Amino acid sequence: MKKLQFEKMKSPFSLEEINDKVFRAIQKGSKMNTPENLIKMFSCLDLTTLNNSDDEQIIEYYCNKLNQFNTEFKDIPLVAAFCIYPHLVKYAKKHLKEKIVKIASVAGNFPTSMTFSSVKGIEIDMALKDGANEIDMVMPMGLFKAGKHDEIFQELSKMKAICGKAHLKIILETGTIDTPDEAYRAAMIALHAGADFIKTSTGKVQPAATPEAVVILTSAIRDYYEETGNLRGIKPAGGISSWDQALTFFAIIHNELGEEYTRPEYFRIGASKVANSILSEIKGEKVEFF
Repeated sequence: MKKLQFEKMKSPFSLEEINDKVFRAIQKGSKMNTPENLIKMFSCLDLTTLNNSDDEQIIEYYCNKLNQFNTEFKDIPLVAAFCIYPHLVKYAKKHLKEKIVKIASVAGNFPTSMTFSSVKGIEIDMALKDGANEIDMVMPMGLFKAGKHDEIFQELSKMKAICGKAHLKIILETGTIDTPDEAYRAAMIALHAGADFIKTSTGKVQPAATPEAVVILTSAIRDYYEETGNLRGIKPAGGISSWDQALTFFAIIHNELGEEYTRPEYFRIGASKVANSILSEIKGEKVEFF
């Protein structure tokens, strides 16, 4: 097997080109505000709660809301996943009756990934055994900044092996990355290591999800597909709190990757606050369901 030379991988777009793509996506987003697109976007949400105070009662609250959703909103599909801390997965497994909603867990020493690789693997395995269908794990950015690309690749490959058929979403913490080339390189390391999705941010570091970062990540997904024939997904996350912010990301995915990517199989939006905003825009009145 040919050794991958990650250090030679560079963004296909200049900063000027990236900014132009963002500008065009914002323009397109203003024209994509239709009930059909908003409903599709809602179905791509990873409804998230990652507060220090989260406990079984909070998990049960959200699960009950998800269980009741189709009674309240008959014409709107459920969100794609419910994203929580690993030790709370067992409670989601207990209370969530709507099996169409995946249980996603931030595991592998979230939000820093700053611990032993074996510890990350144990935590991921425990979350999966408790019922997680998807794992959101942070790339160890200290190693990335030190240029230890092969070491990161090996670790992420091991974590994907532990996940097996469960989806692995690799968080690149793009707010800590300085250049388009570095963001593109981080994305390609994650993709070649087996990531099913690449994700912008934990939401714990600013800036979190930005349109510019998502443009770069879409270019990596497209290049990876052209190289391997394998489709992979993308998840903007962190700081997305309104339907119009989410629609900008939706428009970028539509512009850069095509309509087939605007489905939960390949597109997710990670957010704790945006669900009610999207529902309100769909309904044309204030909705506070979650």
